[in-house]
Amino acid sequence: MSPSLSPTPLGPSPAQAAIGLLACLLLPVALTLLLRVRALRAAAADPAPVWFGFARTTSWIVLGSWIAWIAEVHLMRVTRFVPLVLPAGGILPIAAAVAALYLLPPTLVMIAVAALSHRVAARLRGASWTLRETLSQAAWQQAAFLVPLFCLVLGVSAILAGSPRSGVALVIAALASRLVLLRLQLRAMGIAPHALTSGPLRDRIFALASQAGVKLQQLYVVPMARSRMANAFAVRGNVVVLTDYLLEHLSRREVDAVMAHELTHLKRGHPFLLALTLAFTWVIVAILPSVMPFHMSWPLAVALALPAGIVLFGLVSRRFEREADAGAVALTGDAEALITGLARLTRLNTMPLDWGRLGESLLTHPSTRRRALVIGARAGLAGDRIETLLRSDLPQDEHYAAGAGGSGLSSGQSKVFSSLSKISTGALLGWTSLAIAALTPAALIALARVTGVRMEPRWAFDAALFLLATAVSCAALDRMVVSPYAGMKRRLRQRLIEQGIDQARERGIYVGLSPETRPRVYEGFYDWDIGLLFVRDDTLCFVGEEARFALRRGQVASFAFAPRPPGWFAGYRIAVTWEDARSGASGSFTLRPADTTAIRHAARDARGLMARLEAWKGDGGPQAAMPAKPSGPAEPVLAGLGPPAFGSVTAIDPRQIANARTLPPMIILGALLAAGACALFGLPFAPGAQAGFMDVFAVGLMVHLFHRLPYWLWRDSPAEERPASIRRAA
Repeated sequence: MSPSLSPTPLGPSPAQAAIGLLACLLLPVALTLLLRVRALRAAAADPAPVWFGFARTTSWIVLGSWIAWIAEVHLMRVTRFVPLVLPAGGILPIAAAVAALYLLPPTLVMIAVAALSHRVAARLRGASWTLRETLSQAAWQQAAFLVPLFCLVLGVSAILAGSPRSGVALVIAALASRLVLLRLQLRAMGIAPHALTSGPLRDRIFALASQAGVKLQQLYVVPMARSRMANAFAVRGNVVVLTDYLLEHLSRREVDAVMAHELTHLKRGHPFLLALTLAFTWVIVAILPSVMPFHMSWPLAVALALPAGIVLFGLVSRRFEREADAGAVALTGDAEALITGLARLTRLNTMPLDWGRLGESLLTHPSTRRRALVIGARAGLAGDRIETLLRSDLPQDEHYAAGAGGSGLSSGQSKVFSSLSKISTGALLGWTSLAIAALTPAALIALARVTGVRMEPRWAFDAALFLLATAVSCAALDRMVVSPYAGMKRRLRQRLIEQGIDQARERGIYVGLSPETRPRVYEGFYDWDIGLLFVRDDTLCFVGEEARFALRRGQVASFAFAPRPPGWFAGYRIAVTWEDARSGASGSFTLRPADTTAIRHAARDARGLMARLEAWKGDGGPQAAMPAKPSGPAEPVLAGLGPPAFGSVTAIDPRQIANARTLPPMIILGALLAAGACALFGLPFAPGAQAGFMDVFAVGLMVHLFHRLPYWLWRDSPAEERPASIRRAA
């Protein structure tokens, strides 16, 4: 007899459940449509309160739809129908169906709300995204959240159901999908952050950080002009992010005040404390069902605890904002600039200056007027002066440039050697290294089991695994470390040709440049810039993305091999020391051939470049210089260059790459990948007589520590031991 879907005493009928679920889906869309009509009909004289009310209400509609859907699925006992639809599907398909039932419909509602909000954002805020782009952004945003969560739920279900191989694979898929989909989301939103490693803005922010006692690691600028977002963020890891739209509209004094606000967040550890608050909320959600006097399922606990968590998070966040305001005034001594900066940000983001106490209790920031009154009272400003600062658009002084003070080859988001490409390349190398360290010993153990190779004594077998895994890892990294430079070379040459530097077609040596003679790391690379080196008859020209300069033969003092960076896979660099007798300026930098196809060839290629440069320095004949035939459009570009002027450049000591803080995440990821490798090859997880998880994990950890060893042993050369000309450059 086939299963019946007729009403039972266990819960509502299918028809009742369907009506309730349909209402949960259609009501949010209908409410958003109504709000859209009202917002578009409202007077456009002051769009700020209209947009603020629309955005705030739709965000609560989306949150309410999630809570209502979870509660409705639970109360209507909809999940009881899943085994009837999949009677012989097994535990994993049933878990997948249940997870999809809870997660997918509210996600579709969020995408529908985003689509309906598109025209309102375009009309009231001036956002220039098309409807198609808005839908793409919403879809990728939800996919970056939904797919990893879905895989994680299935992975945990599979492990609990006694299928560790599938479970571990799904957990790894959750991590991998999060990384991939997050990048696709950023691409769809046009968010390509680039590090501001030099220039007046970088120097000022780092000076403020030093004054505040914050060891700032990096400053990023994010292009958000199309979204009309003017904002700044403090991120864990002592990183500050701000948008180009903010830099375009705030004066230098206002930017300084806003940055001092973000630096105070970092000094007091607010990003970590906010993350801790969020984690505490989820812990409460997890334990709530077990501590309640009556039965409560986890979905219902989420539906009840989520609003309370939002209120708690907002309470903590608003307190931190007030503390950061006070810290910014103490750091800059410019309360008026902070008030005008906050007011200008409020107007740029199409928000009102004030909102009620009740509305504020559900938000992460106090109203701008309330913040300004507190800031002004502490600084001794009169009330009418505060109101003037809030409402009047006072004349501004000069602005900071949104880009770096380099070559101007391209804007940050279009650079070849961009921050996003560096982050992606570094992540790929890191994950590949960890995967090789886990898969190699697991594959060798599986091969030994099949072929009957003796695995005793275990320590000797594990030592052999370590040697083989290290050899495979070194062979892979030998080429992988330099492989991204080949594609960047093609794109860089094309960019230079488009700028009229036609000599880039056939001439010019592809090199990496560092403004320091000591080994320093720039966003995970020993190269700060990449470009083409033109060795002309009497001039050495470098044309890159961050810097462009030219040195005459008489200005170049010497060429020498620079100290090698740490690492088994570290290249060779050539230090160039120069001095201009006319201006008295001097300095030094390092170059390395970027055409190297493998690290083992780095010494040979560096010696070849050194021989060519020394021949040019000694006027070694036409073989040292590139042909002097002019190429028309390139001449004005190269002829107008002078000596390098790098200024201060953001960099870190190489030892920080392998500091103790990076070890725990590496151990956790290594254990997870080792478990995945064991599940893939069918190796045992429990320690015992047979080689398995513990051997794979231990060998992988030792391989990773082997690659860290040079960084731990490396010592920087003291500044006083460097040549005098190099000290002047520093």
